[in-house]
Amino acid sequence: MHIDLGKADSSKQQADDERLQEDLRLLYVGLTRARHACWLGIAAVKVGSSDKCQLHKSAMGYLLAGGNSIQAGDLAGYLKAMADNCAEISIVESPLSEQRAASADGSGMQLAAARSYGRGSLQRWWVASYSALRLADEHAAGDVSVAPETARQANLGEPASDWISAAEPVLSALHDKHAFPRGSQAGVFLHGLLELAALTGFAKLAGDGELRTAMVATACERRGWQHWAPVVEQWLREILTLPLALPDVTVSLAELPRQQYQPELEFWFASRELDSLRLDALICRQLWPDQARPALQRQQLHGMMKGFADLLFECQGRYYLIDYKSNHLGADDAAYACAALSAAILQHRYDIQACLYLLALHRLLKARLGQAYDYERHIGGAVFWFIRGIAADTQGIQLLRSPQSLIEALDALFAGQELDDAA
Repeated sequence: MHIDLGKADSSKQQADDERLQEDLRLLYVGLTRARHACWLGIAAVKVGSSDKCQLHKSAMGYLLAGGNSIQAGDLAGYLKAMADNCAEISIVESPLSEQRAASADGSGMQLAAARSYGRGSLQRWWVASYSALRLADEHAAGDVSVAPETARQANLGEPASDWISAAEPVLSALHDKHAFPRGSQAGVFLHGLLELAALTGFAKLAGDGELRTAMVATACERRGWQHWAPVVEQWLREILTLPLALPDVTVSLAELPRQQYQPELEFWFASRELDSLRLDALICRQLWPDQARPALQRQQLHGMMKGFADLLFECQGRYYLIDYKSNHLGADDAAYACAALSAAILQHRYDIQACLYLLALHRLLKARLGQAYDYERHIGGAVFWFIRGIAADTQGIQLLRSPQSLIEALDALFAGQELDDAA
């Protein structure tokens, strides 16, 4: 390629010749691709206020006159000469319009009668998610029909009743995970760090202190939280190496082989005319039936249900979902007792989140394992891990394993099937 920024006449002529070459190529392509017929409108055109015909500068004009100037009155002769040399070319005059132009005020125009719309109101089809479900005492801000597009948006959409600004200066002398900033940005930061840890490899990161320190330092620096880097690095190491005491197995994240876990598992499934109150009532009857919790607002779930599970892992043939919770429940480990964890789950209606995620896992395993799938054998449950409480007796863990009957009933509800109200 040669670029000439000069104004010499020779340079301008060369540029125009190259332009004409490309125009001729495009004309050839356009004329030779037709399978049955091709119509081409040709007229004597001018540019600006000049009266001189400029057709000869175009690709079609070059074919007609070889680059010689074409006068408006001579165009018909050039076209006839071309048609005489090719039996497949026909020259026809442009048809004259016999219709009068419509007047500006529309007078004289006869309009047909407007057609009437006879169908009923259309159903509202939308993409919902756990974060789009609203509690009865909430005043939703914005469009609740917008489902999160990314895992980060899903974390931002989680309940925030116990949040404070992540930018709030640290005033406490206790510089540990309990004093770590709270808020949506802090939650996104911690979720992002754990996602990065999974992609890097839990075992690799747990065993490589230099890599872990560098990763945490970079993440904290991006937020302007450099002074928190030592706390976060130690916190991350504890999360990776803590043996999770689950009912059927005890295992740390670092002990999981990389091929046995998947971070940020995205799922979609259809929802057909489901009243959110029916969903709410079904879950309340089978999970903590004697415990009070905020009710859902009435919403019509018709379209798709979407979500992101923080982590899916398999251990000894059972599959578990982990959802990291950065909620601040108190100033020390004692605030993360079993009763406090259950109260937080019900307050924010994480029980609904667990059921939606377990339904997605149920459908996934049913599709992948086929006849070999067995709910009781393969589903380990949904683990809510309140990571500020990992040093508590509970390890900040609350496992919810929905009964098979509940998941199958939800499966039928989302498929639009009718259920016995007692189900």
